[in-house]
Amino acid sequence: MKRINNIKVGINIKDSMKKFEFFLGTLCFIGLIMNFLILTGGGIISVLGICTLSSFYMYFSFAFFNNIPLKKIFKKESYHGISRKRISGTVLTGFCLSLATIRILFRFQSYPGAVFNLYVGTLGLTIAFIVGVLKYQKNHSSFYPNILKRIVAIGSLSLVFAILPKFMFMELKFRNYPVYIEAVKEAANNPNRPELWDNVNTEREKIYNE
Repeated sequence: MKRINNIKVGINIKDSMKKFEFFLGTLCFIGLIMNFLILTGGGIISVLGICTLSSFYMYFSFAFFNNIPLKKIFKKESYHGISRKRISGTVLTGFCLSLATIRILFRFQSYPGAVFNLYVGTLGLTIAFIVGVLKYQKNHSSFYPNILKRIVAIGSLSLVFAILPKFMFMELKFRNYPVYIEAVKEAANNPNRPELWDNVNTEREKIYNE
């Protein structure tokens, strides 16, 4: 009876974390759509959603994937039956998922170095995917498909964001403001001229003051 109760608690905890993960993913999607439509609050919502999702993967993946209650992550008995390799694997996978997620935000915002970092994140997820597939082929544990689904989803999205044209998202988002687009491109191509970035800020203020 005690074992059954523990299983039920584990399922409830996992479902709660899944719901939280789904909520953050939905928040990210809504924020990005609002960004494309240049709606007030879109930037804040997308940044908040993506940063929180990234932090979730960074700090709680080992608990999430191993069904460890948050209240018991510092208790030794919570890790009974879980190997160190498995804990280390979920920590590294969480790091890769976190890195790829936050770099998607950087790419969407057209931050410098975003494309390179996306490739690095995608490479890390590719390695994690290969290891996960090999492990699954050995023991067919349901533990691995749960992780592999997220690696495929976020890894594919990272790769798509990486190979798209550099200014594509900015051109879509500010398609009705060609002056601002040209100002950003000129500043990006001449990073050592601060006056060009001042011009970018001026044009951006005009957009949000309309």
